[in-house]
Amino acid sequence: MQTYAHFPASSLIEFAEGSSGDVCPSCGHPQTSEWVRARYLHGDEEWVPFWRCEKCCSLFSLVHENTYAGELDAGYVKYYAELGAGVEPMARMIMENLPQHLNAFADVGCGLGYSMDFVEHALNVPALGFEPYPMSLATDLRGELLARPLDAPWLAQDARRFDLILASEVIEHVDDPVGFASQLRMALADALSLAVFSTPDADSITPHEHPSEIYSRLFPGEHRCLYTAEMLKLTLLRAGFECVEVVRHGGQLVATAGTRQALESRRCGAGVESWHVVYQRYLRDAFQRPNADPASPMLMGHAYRLFKALMNGGDFAAARAWLEECPSLRPLLDERRLLRQSTFELAISLPDFESYVTQLPSFLGPMAYHLAMLARLEGRMVDADAGLRQALRWMEREVAIGPFCFIESSSLLGPVRMERALLLVMDGKAEQAIELWQSMPQGLPDIRLFACTGARLALEFNASAQYAFVDRVFECLASHSMRSQGLLSALCDGVWDGCLAQDIDLAFDAWIARFHCALHSAKPPSEMHEAYVVLSLCVGQHPDPSRQAKLDRVREDLDATRRDMRAKALVRDASTKLPAPMVVPALVHFVDQLWCDAHGVYVSGWVHVPDKNVECIRLACRESVAELVTRSRPDVQTYFEQQRAASTMGFSGYLSCPPFQPVELQVECDEGVAVGATLALPQHLMQRDQTEFSSIACLETFRRLMKERGGTVIVLGGRKGDDHPDEWADCLEPECRVVRVDIHAGEGVDLVADAHALSEHFAPGSVDAVMSSSVMEHLEAPWVVAAQINHVLRPDGLTMHFVPHTWPLHAAPNDFWRVSESGLQALYGPSMGFEVLSSGMDQPVRMYPPPALRSSSFASIEMPLLDGYLESFLLARKVADLPEDAVRWPGSADERVARAQTYPVDE
Repeated sequence: MQTYAHFPASSLIEFAEGSSGDVCPSCGHPQTSEWVRARYLHGDEEWVPFWRCEKCCSLFSLVHENTYAGELDAGYVKYYAELGAGVEPMARMIMENLPQHLNAFADVGCGLGYSMDFVEHALNVPALGFEPYPMSLATDLRGELLARPLDAPWLAQDARRFDLILASEVIEHVDDPVGFASQLRMALADALSLAVFSTPDADSITPHEHPSEIYSRLFPGEHRCLYTAEMLKLTLLRAGFECVEVVRHGGQLVATAGTRQALESRRCGAGVESWHVVYQRYLRDAFQRPNADPASPMLMGHAYRLFKALMNGGDFAAARAWLEECPSLRPLLDERRLLRQSTFELAISLPDFESYVTQLPSFLGPMAYHLAMLARLEGRMVDADAGLRQALRWMEREVAIGPFCFIESSSLLGPVRMERALLLVMDGKAEQAIELWQSMPQGLPDIRLFACTGARLALEFNASAQYAFVDRVFECLASHSMRSQGLLSALCDGVWDGCLAQDIDLAFDAWIARFHCALHSAKPPSEMHEAYVVLSLCVGQHPDPSRQAKLDRVREDLDATRRDMRAKALVRDASTKLPAPMVVPALVHFVDQLWCDAHGVYVSGWVHVPDKNVECIRLACRESVAELVTRSRPDVQTYFEQQRAASTMGFSGYLSCPPFQPVELQVECDEGVAVGATLALPQHLMQRDQTEFSSIACLETFRRLMKERGGTVIVLGGRKGDDHPDEWADCLEPECRVVRVDIHAGEGVDLVADAHALSEHFAPGSVDAVMSSSVMEHLEAPWVVAAQINHVLRPDGLTMHFVPHTWPLHAAPNDFWRVSESGLQALYGPSMGFEVLSSGMDQPVRMYPPPALRSSSFASIEMPLLDGYLESFLLARKVADLPEDAVRWPGSADERVARAQTYPVDE
């Protein structure tokens, strides 16, 4: 087996959608194309292409041998034993899927047999393993192991039956996955028994992932097919399982299959030990077995795994105690509890993978990192710096001699560089920290860690009042070419939709750092306000008590700053002598429109501050504040002929705030001048409170499902513009492939096409979702479009639509329809091959009748008291194919396209 010594990891993988491939072995779809290629596992110069099915999105290769296990020499066996051969994820899969009773366990494709050893020791249950190439170990692993081919029909013919069967990373190797899974199903003992399958996730094979991770999941030359979650579930259902549950763990899929009763009765939840506890006890107890050899590959690996588990779990005292008592690890450490320098020098000198894993444990690079982090957490900063330097060189060497074998080392290179940069800040070496950060890799796989490091540096600089360096960090982030990516977008633009849940607090704290930087660096007040608005948006979208408390403190600082600025402005005004007889007020303003409802206030008008340039106009009420939109008001210039700025200070805007309270107009000018005026609102009838828009929940459901499923999403009306920005791609990518379709070419458009003829551009069943927002009213025959959507959607595919109901005429002459909830249910209901998952009407609006109807006997006189709705929405799932001739529209396609293209084009 190749190790690709001295090959950079990036040279092992190439992404390029290339020529058409063979028929998909998973779903039989004929349309496939090359998605990625990887260097052949068994030869330096050859490449293995992997094809992606356009319908089910699985990846498959036509090159495979299944010979790697039979060729492993002693060095590789030692390497796999020290790494545990997947014992941690297998322990998790077993413990999270324990059936009601467990009397017999089998692992099909058991490798070294760690899962069997875990079950027999941790659960005291007999275990049997099947492996075509059993690998012997000089250890006391328990369990019976049989040499059997994994894809031959032997298992069901065996008399033994099992309560739990594990097939970890096997199904991607076999020629007949349905037949293989069926064999496992027939080997289950009863209706309460379960089978658990794990396999690499096809949706994780993207340019955003690290090449070494991708390579290990593709395993080119051995893996036949990589499934999506939906395709793995469908494969197991085809094998006869009644119920299948698929979850993602990193780049892996874990599927639990059995009867519905078996899945519902799994032993998990309250009162059951977590898998972490059982797993850690298993590792520790291994050292108490009779004749246990601390220097054996198994126990050396167990020793490191327990240390790492304790560190990752935050139990640092237990991790330190384990280092001191463990007979396997003590000989590796020096007096500083770092790895010995002599061991490090030996590791750096070894020329290749084989000599390295033969002479040294295979986990030393990552262990050096965890030892350095323990030193930092204990306040031993000198030792931490030395340990991080050692870990970086160590893991760089490991990745160089075995880029796809030392996966953990590859994944930790970025965190090591981040921690080193943070240590430099703590040591007062800010310039060096910035240089180290900017030298970090910044490609697609690395951009999140680069942004994370920048945010953490900003927090450290803010804590030490080094505001110039805070500015430098954010200037660097803002100029990055990948500014629209996830965490970077949140840090630079305050866009939270694409930010991962685990990154929200970091980005939130970074915006607080930006606020304090503006507060203490004599920056324009608008920068403080911008940070406050972004923080408010985050709390609104991701409510959390801790974030709210931080936001309240920011608001207090902002209010105090404004009060101070006003006080200074009043002092300046009092000391200024104005030429007689003219007396100029501090603020001149006029309100053209002012109205309020149960949710807030709308105001429009103009302001003028003599001899000052107005920089920002806001409306505030208690804790609520909104920046108003400014616009030209040439009519105002007539009254202030000497002040050019007067013609530009029209404003308008809506403030969400407690109803019917006085609001404050706040005006910030250059030179730090801040002035304001209170606007007293007239009394209005209280409107009944409205609940949160239910369409938001519908949208969030769609986003969540598509991020879980992945696949191709068509956005109808995908052209960008001032009135229709792209709201979908950033939040669905990279999990989904987004195709924007529009009747006109323009920014963001991937395909110029008529929505009435989607099937001319997309194959039947080739699309995973179709959605639109404020598009259907412009479609001449929306029922034809609904039929076309049914045609191109795969079974179980989703379609979501938002349409205006009570809304002004717009984009004429192509404004055809207003559709209610019932109308959407008819278009995307059972008669059209869909099942409605969610639908409704929201955003209540009141209608005011014209004068001619106000005195009539019609009910229109009551319109201002009755709710209409701005919007209808629907989310539906395809459940049946619709015949091609089910619906149609009279007239020719040419006529229809000509009418469609009269939709206005942005200037």
